[in-house]
Amino acid sequence: MESPTGMEEMNDADIARLIEERGLEVTYLRELLASLGFDPAAEFGTAAVDALEAATYPQRRRAALRTIGIVIETETETETVEGETSQED
Repeated sequence: MESPTGMEEMNDADIARLIEERGLEVTYLRELLASLGFDPAAEFGTAAVDALEAATYPQRRRAALRTIGIVIETETETETVEGETSQED
């Protein structure tokens, strides 16, 4: 199923570029850790690092797309709020 933002069609280089440009590397790692069953707010211990290294390509890609999706949704909500005008006169 295609998302409304068309993110599934993005190639890996585009996804990586967006994550890097927006400074979301740690957010991505925490999203991936959460999907692997770890507490994303916890410290990066040895077990977490081992799990990150063992994550499959599909797990990594889904976490990256979720990370970008969260940011796009937040930016869209912010733009909507900022763009709203008061209709009270």
